[in-house]
Amino acid sequence: MSGSGLPFPPYRHRPGRTPHPERDPAGHRFFEQLPPGLLPAPPVPLAALPDAPLFRYGEELFRARYWWEAHAVWEELWQAAPRGEGPETPEREALRAFIQLAAAALKQELGGLRGSRKLLAAALSGMERAGGAGETGALAQRFEELRAHAGLA
Repeated sequence: MSGSGLPFPPYRHRPGRTPHPERDPAGHRFFEQLPPGLLPAPPVPLAALPDAPLFRYGEELFRARYWWEAHAVWEELWQAAPRGEGPETPEREALRAFIQLAAAALKQELGGLRGSRKLLAAALSGMERAGGAGETGALAQRFEELRAHAGLA
């Protein structure tokens, strides 16, 4: 159980090594274990993301090394984030950066160092682009804390 009281999946998904959580009949389907009201994710403004329950759950999963699951949770928020009429909105840029950070951590664990570095570079660029909105201080700090936690240089 996480600090928020939300359940951790019974295993950490590792592509090619464990059953896919959603597509494999033996998958853990952790989204189905979540209490009603968390999904579908609502749109969350950039400044409110650090306090959004689903965002914090993604952080808890990440800190517990559930890289794939953290990615999936943040992707739910990214899907719900407001879209702009040209370049991505700061919300989508920031959430994509967290998604890429989780993917970089997973790649690193699986031995894909080149892929991990590429994903981390994309994540850093995304956080930089999101920072133009001037509301990313808390998010940028959380990003750096998670990056250090995962050992991503």
